[in-house]
Amino acid sequence: MPLNSKEHALVLTSRGLSVTDGAQGWLNFTGKEGLPVESLKCVSVNGDSVWLGSDQGVVLWRGGRFFYFAGMRWLPDDHVNAITAGQEGAWVATRHSGPPTLAPFLPAFWLLVPGAVGLIGVAEFVGSNREAGLDHFVNAGITFIAIGLGVLVGNAVVLRWQTYREAAAKHVATEN
Repeated sequence: MPLNSKEHALVLTSRGLSVTDGAQGWLNFTGKEGLPVESLKCVSVNGDSVWLGSDQGVVLWRGGRFFYFAGMRWLPDDHVNAITAGQEGAWVATRHSGPPTLAPFLPAFWLLVPGAVGLIGVAEFVGSNREAGLDHFVNAGITFIAIGLGVLVGNAVVLRWQTYREAAAKHVATEN
């Protein structure tokens, strides 16, 4: 089946890739069909090129063939979190260590609310209601500090957990 990104649906699973055009049924691609990595996390399609990301690198599916890119020659790290296809290649976001992908992203949203409350507090303080403005401003400051401490502690816990998990994996590997 020739791939057309406008007419096909792709489904990524931990067991490979499934493709359908809605009329001919599903085609499943696993290691038996030449797919180098079966546990897939993200996909980006540009024309006849399908870029697939996994924890083991990147797979390009073009012209009915799979091309595998992994290791320091191709990627800074094999743990691919996001991928965006372009005309000449793909942009690949990788992460080897650190907090989960959403951990640094979510606090930005959490800071919006106390930030808005802080601005309301400044407006009230400068305006007619100094007491309420000061109260809002102090609450916003305490919230900022609490969020900052939560992010620091959460990051430390995640890093400690990852270090423990990697050490346990090495221990299991040496026993076998």
